[in-house]
Amino acid sequence: KHPLHVYLTNGELAHFGSNQMNSVGNYAGIGLGQCLANNTTYQKIAIVAEGRDSGSYVSNLHFLVDTAADSGSAVLADSKMMISGANGYVGIGTTSPEATLHLSKSNSGGIGAALVLDNPSTSATSNGCEIAFMNDTGASYAGVSNARIKTTTTTSGNGAAALTFTTWNGSAEAEKMRIAADGKVGIGTTSPNNTLDVNGGIVCSPNTDGKDTFELSTNAVNEGRLRIKNVDTTTVQIRAGGDTYFNGGDVGIGTAS
Repeated sequence: KHPLHVYLTNGELAHFGSNQMNSVGNYAGIGLGQCLANNTTYQKIAIVAEGRDSGSYVSNLHFLVDTAADSGSAVLADSKMMISGANGYVGIGTTSPEATLHLSKSNSGGIGAALVLDNPSTSATSNGCEIAFMNDTGASYAGVSNARIKTTTTTSGNGAAALTFTTWNGSAEAEKMRIAADGKVGIGTTSPNNTLDVNGGIVCSPNTDGKDTFELSTNAVNEGRLRIKNVDTTTVQIRAGGDTYFNGGDVGIGTAS
């Protein structure tokens, strides 16, 4: 039933190689494709090892796919994915990956490489896709991650979805920011009611962190408050439920002097 049958025991490997493939650009491997009755072959796919000029004979692993509609066979230039022998990096569309996974596609004036996360199930509330970030050994995708970026369907039937950002604060992982389906951004709220809806305060500082030179907040209760500092001194305060004052200088209404 099998033209070639290789029986191996645990730990054994079937070896394919050459003594003339240690140089960059030299390669050998296994070809796959169509073989006609007249022995004409169309070897459009191949798995090959490429030399790296390595004294230890380290090689790159390439997956070749020839997409041309002709009688040619796959060659090294048809590499669609490779694993670098230098560092184990995986390149898709590139033979010089610069990270653990490197996607590359040249497209002048348009989108180059694209990464698609797809949940093809029937539209239902809470359908989603996500990217999880794990920065230490205690994190796990199934359990708690350090941060996540996630899409979640908010209206079944029409595919309306929100983009959410969650982080781990040392004791719990929770959503911190959301872009709703209508484009409204919520920070500290999962139901933004305006273009930007912040549940909490907003501060602006100069080059020194913690100065809080400009503060817009609710003063920990349902009361609007604006505070502006000159260096470390609050000179302007506007409160809806307390004292309002302007101590930074003269106040002009209808005049700049």
